[in-house]
Amino acid sequence: PELNFQRVDLSALIEQVIGELAPLRAAVRVERGPCQDGPDDTAQVDAEPRYLHRALQNLVSNAMRHAESRVRVTYRIDPERCWIDIEDDGPGVPEEAWERVFTPFLRLDDSRTRASGGHGLGLSIVRRIIYWHGGRALVGRSEQLGGACFSLSWPRAHDAEQAQEDGRVKLVLNPGLTFGTGSPCWSLTESCSVTRLDSCGMSSPTIHMPAVLR
Repeated sequence: PELNFQRVDLSALIEQVIGELAPLRAAVRVERGPCQDGPDDTAQVDAEPRYLHRALQNLVSNAMRHAESRVRVTYRIDPERCWIDIEDDGPGVPEEAWERVFTPFLRLDDSRTRASGGHGLGLSIVRRIIYWHGGRALVGRSEQLGGACFSLSWPRAHDAEQAQEDGRVKLVLNPGLTFGTGSPCWSLTESCSVTRLDSCGMSSPTIHMPAVLR
């Protein structure tokens, strides 16, 4: 995807997402918890605003779906990194599933997913978006609310060159290379580059592979 990193007010973005989603389930109170601005007393961070907005929407929607009555969103910023935590007072995620929960269409055999039918693509998209930011998405247990706590962490300042290096792998194939077995197989007619596809299938970059059937 085309990423346009810019300065984003994290505080304002969180308020926007809460305002968009809180009315959708009146029985659940979506609140902003204690937050910590950066050393410059601002909540300005480098981010791709469209995709970070989507990641926050996915996490808050997920928390609202599983919460009993409360969802809490907090952030903290230091000179190097920023964090967002989304907590709920629902049944939580079993510790043995903390890594697997980001797998596309995972359905855990527990009370958190039996009622909702699984996690779909939402959480895997969140992990992919934060990966594009050079960060990580994690899940644990909320000490305050007792349910799940999903956390995002990424560098406060965007390093465009490093992000491109981390997020894309190119494979150059030489003319005349034959691949595939049986019939048909393919033979390249000229050099080409193949960009790695995202595991969740979100970005779907174009792969140009000049080839002929033989």
